[in-house]
Amino acid sequence: MSGAARRPLPPPALVLAIVGLLGAALWVRWQGWGFISRDMAHFLYFWVDELRQLGFPGLATTSANYNPPYLYLLLAGLQLDPAATAAQITKAISTLFDIGLAGTVAWSVPREPADSTRPAWLRPALAFVATLLLPTVWMNSAVWGQCDAIYSFWLLLGFLLAERRQDAASALTLVSALAFKLQAAFLGPVVLAVAWCARQRWQFAVLLVAGYVAWLWPSVIAGRPWGEALTVYLHQATSEMDLSLGAPNLWTPAKYVFTSDAAQKAALFTGLAVTVIAMLAAIPFCIRMVQRSREHLLPLACTVAFMVPFMLPKMHERYFYPADVFSLALAFRDRRWLLITALIQLGSATAYLGYLSELPGPVVRLPGILANCVVAVLLVRHWWRAWHAPVGTGPSTPTSMSHAH
Repeated sequence: MSGAARRPLPPPALVLAIVGLLGAALWVRWQGWGFISRDMAHFLYFWVDELRQLGFPGLATTSANYNPPYLYLLLAGLQLDPAATAAQITKAISTLFDIGLAGTVAWSVPREPADSTRPAWLRPALAFVATLLLPTVWMNSAVWGQCDAIYSFWLLLGFLLAERRQDAASALTLVSALAFKLQAAFLGPVVLAVAWCARQRWQFAVLLVAGYVAWLWPSVIAGRPWGEALTVYLHQATSEMDLSLGAPNLWTPAKYVFTSDAAQKAALFTGLAVTVIAMLAAIPFCIRMVQRSREHLLPLACTVAFMVPFMLPKMHERYFYPADVFSLALAFRDRRWLLITALIQLGSATAYLGYLSELPGPVVRLPGILANCVVAVLLVRHWWRAWHAPVGTGPSTPTSMSHAH
């Protein structure tokens, strides 16, 4: 008799519990559906109205400062329901990607071993539900109306495909993340490591370029010049000059210290320079770790997704979103990541509350900033040990108390 045949049927209470958790995930989204954030009132409503009036040609003339692929989704939503409001369209799109992201997290989690008495699907199912219930996931989509689930979905899928050495599919999914959101570029050191370790590097590079061009092509067909389509992110990167935009990093309290324009500009330049140098130094590090083991990929992605917005000035509250989700996936692979997951979530969730609620932002964000400082120390310690570990050593965890051997 096979191991699968010996598994008992899942107890009804377990099935009911998972169904109940799914119901809770739907309920919290329903509760946030009517909330209209400042971003939605000041930007998204105008973008949707422009697309509603102009249709497909509106892709060429819209005032939206998001890259064209997100506008395609807004236009598709209007085609499905012309009477829908901007809030309904944007939140429905983001919620669909919540589900896709949760499914990808579930796919990243190993099934129960054959000799286990628990159902094989239990851990993936719990990972699926936990992703949907993660506070920053449902607050981002159903309350705030943001779209960070979209590029995070493509990123996670791309790294999981790279783990399985499906290089071509990985290249296309990773570049899809960049096509939807500039913040996907934060993962550049890990993506370059994947490209370097691909069986056919040039094919990987060509697919990255071709995939990005393909995503922009419909807006060019609509009449948008290539120059405009290719420079959306350049305008985004230079549109904000504040030292901090509410992110749970050290630049948020620093902006209350560096109050003069000269001091803020000096701090801004210093932060950008240090982060760029760190990202460049991370490239050979990531390559070496991926060459050692593809199992390092997701921990590397989580680390870089956390460290870049932690170090950079000009960061928004939600820029830790990929780290929120990647750390959860890692916790389901190895429960020693749970501390990291909880601390990162504390940082992001308190930053969200500082923006979405009427609570005093600096006070609400302080516990999360301190939590993220602890995360940064744990991650640096982890990779210091991993770098000096003998070749052939399996991946350890940031909260492991023993040195790597």
